[in-house]
Amino acid sequence: IGDAGVGKSALMVAWGRRFERRHGPEVGYFFRHYCGINNESGDWAHCVKRALEGVKKAFGLRKKVTPQLEYLAGSFGAWMHIVDMLEGRVVCMIDAVDSMRHVHIEAKRVEREDPEEDEGAKKKRLALEAAFRPLIAHPLDWIPTHLSQNVRFVCYALTGS
Repeated sequence: IGDAGVGKSALMVAWGRRFERRHGPEVGYFFRHYCGINNESGDWAHCVKRALEGVKKAFGLRKKVTPQLEYLAGSFGAWMHIVDMLEGRVVCMIDAVDSMRHVHIEAKRVEREDPEEDEGAKKKRLALEAAFRPLIAHPLDWIPTHLSQNVRFVCYALTGS
C-alpha cells in the first residue's frame, strides 16, 4: 500500500521479474495482472478469466472457464482447489487491485403476468422479480477467503483504499 506516484507499479514489475527468474520452474503458474493499463484490465471478470485460462493451460486442464458472471466469482476458488489436488502452485500478482471495477450482473427479469392477477399471484410475482434483480459483485469477491499453501497473492493498492 502506498500513495499515488511512489513507484508501486515499478516495484511490482521488478519484483515479478525477479520472482520469475528465481522461482519460475517451481511455480506451476505465475499470473501477472496490471489494473488500469487498458479498458479491460480493471474489470474483475476479465482478470479472473485471464487467470483461469492461464491455469487451464499451465496444468493441462480440460475444464471450461465459465462465461457466466454469476458463477465466475466462485469458480476461481474451485479451480484453485483442483490445482491444490494436483499439488500445483499458483502465484497471482495484481497491481492496483483497488482500482478493480464493480460489474453489474444482469439477471433475467420475470415477465409480468396478467394485469388482472389475484393478490396471491401478484405477491408471488413480486417476490420472484425481487429475487432476480441485477446482482452487484464486489470486485474482490472472487478471491477465496481460504487459500491453500500452494496459492499465493501479491497485491498492491493505494493508501486508504
